[in-house]
Amino acid sequence: MTNARLELEHESVRRTLALTDLAWLAHTTPDLLHHRVIYEVRTLVKDAAGLVREADLEVGASFHLHAQHPRVAPLVVVEHAGIHHPNVADPALGGLPIAAVCLGEFPAQSRLGEWVLALWEVLAWQRVGTAHGLNPEAAAFARARGPSPVDPRSFVRARRPRGSAAPGAETEEAGEPARLRFLSEWRCA
Repeated sequence: MTNARLELEHESVRRTLALTDLAWLAHTTPDLLHHRVIYEVRTLVKDAAGLVREADLEVGASFHLHAQHPRVAPLVVVEHAGIHHPNVADPALGGLPIAAVCLGEFPAQSRLGEWVLALWEVLAWQRVGTAHGLNPEAAAFARARGPSPVDPRSFVRARRPRGSAAPGAETEEAGEPARLRFLSEWRCA
């Protein structure tokens, strides 16, 4: 059984995804507690040998709402091994056994659709927190690398049929270009 707040969250996800062709809703459970979103993004990955490189990927992410939502913040997990970002846990480093994502606090007035956008910005390296991240190795990498998005595309853009252009292909933008958020005081731990 769903409640009005969960329906509001689901609608916020649908509205956010209606603004873009870079992400889509792959699955929602009937109780509206779990949403799976697929992102088409250029991001940084770290391979088994420790090499960090850019890659154009489809990255699945699961947004799990607690039964006591919004009193308990959502859990966000990326489903791609090797995402290299200060705010994405790397299970290979020990600590968390899943690639959990820190998107900051989730105040009661926030909506899940805001986190759908925030995760895009994290994956694209447009939103980077280095002080209290989940991956200290990636945080050191980010501080040395400096503020520079890996995927500069705007999440909000003119829609195109999926598959009509390759990721990273030039298409007409519907909004302003992406702006980097290099957040040294963004708390994740």
